[in-house]
Amino acid sequence: MAGYKTRAGWLATAVVIVLVAVMALFIAQVLGADRLGANDSYFWASLLPMPLYVYAIGATYRALQSIAGGVRSGILGKLLRRVGLALLIGSLLEVFGVAMLANLLGAGGPLFTYDLTPITLGILGAVLHFVSRLMAEAEKARAELDEFV
Repeated sequence: MAGYKTRAGWLATAVVIVLVAVMALFIAQVLGADRLGANDSYFWASLLPMPLYVYAIGATYRALQSIAGGVRSGILGKLLRRVGLALLIGSLLEVFGVAMLANLLGAGGPLFTYDLTPITLGILGAVLHFVSRLMAEAEKARAELDEFV
């Protein structure tokens, strides 16, 4: 029982390290844009989904902290729903929004990009959202059964 709490704590620590690294790289990318792509509208459009992915990493950290703290239901479903929605919306923005925004800003190009990575992230986000709803329904059923006892 305590094993999964310890593993969740270690995973939460690893997620924080990844979150700090991603934030540092994101900030470096934006600050370095004046030399690399200040006039490139596609560069600025490509930054559109990044805050959602960073939010998903942060929500994953909060979910792992909840697991490490012993929470097995309730808030965990909400946190998984947030991760799922952030991944789903971020991947939709990456596949469709970046190219469309770049077109609106005058960069030209296709209406969407076919990249398997954000498509996979979007599918995983949709699955996480679906599983979180199943967890919420299971929690309601468990509460009903607990009333009988």
